[in-house]
Amino acid sequence: MNQKFVNALCLLLCTALFFASLNPGLAVMAMSEQIEEILADSEEVYQELLAEENLELTTFEFDASEEMIIITVLNEIGDEVTLNLSLDDDNVFAEYVSFEETEEFYKIEILNEGVVDSETAFEGELLMITEDLETGEVYDSSEFEGSYSATASVPEGIDLSNEALKLLLMAGLVILSGGLTFIDGSKAIPKITNNKNKKNHYYAHVVGKVYIGKGCTETQAVSRLNSGKSTWSISSNQAKTLVSKMAKGTPINEVDKINGKPKPGYYWHWHSATRLPKGHHAFYGNAI
Repeated sequence: MNQKFVNALCLLLCTALFFASLNPGLAVMAMSEQIEEILADSEEVYQELLAEENLELTTFEFDASEEMIIITVLNEIGDEVTLNLSLDDDNVFAEYVSFEETEEFYKIEILNEGVVDSETAFEGELLMITEDLETGEVYDSSEFEGSYSATASVPEGIDLSNEALKLLLMAGLVILSGGLTFIDGSKAIPKITNNKNKKNHYYAHVVGKVYIGKGCTETQAVSRLNSGKSTWSISSNQAKTLVSKMAKGTPINEVDKINGKPKPGYYWHWHSATRLPKGHHAFYGNAI
């Protein structure tokens, strides 16, 4: 885990323990708010992680109309890699341009089953195959910092592409789950809201916070909720419509709270009248 991040959390813990002896209730509130501030902006964390590897984030964009995330990273000698992540699958396409302006193109296939997020990335458990799209050479990596099984020397572009992807996941900007890509809701929702061609419903995934996936139809959204997963909709009424189709009765509208007040960074959501199946959330709107 990023050492600066760990140090910050340790400092907060010590502070909280001190104040707990004075006022336990206030201590819990203060620590919760400060931790949320640290976790609030994943892009800043990503920039810090990159800087430690002598890399610089030059572009971070979410194209809502194409449902594509575009990230460009530059190293200290001028090599550049652009990662293109479609919300419709979990393959990553990378374009590498050296400082000498030679180009290489790769497809990075994630082999892990289930969610690949900050926890698994920190532990170095990401399994992937990187294919050179020009030569057809395939490089098999058992972990981010492991060695490649291919006998040929590993091109510089693969190292830079894989390192950028590693840091992207470590910062929690993006997660991969069930063959789909999801982006931090705080980055995706403003773009979706301002997109004139936006859909009414999107897949969502919760790993500590809400991540937004590809757009979907009402039927697909209801099916996802019925499987115990989550969605995000552009309005409360749109989200309520989904859960109304899941069970008879009055849908349940709520948001997680602390001391009676909505938690910053959390989303209002609807549940079916029965709250079943367990785990489903029909999120909507912006975070608190």
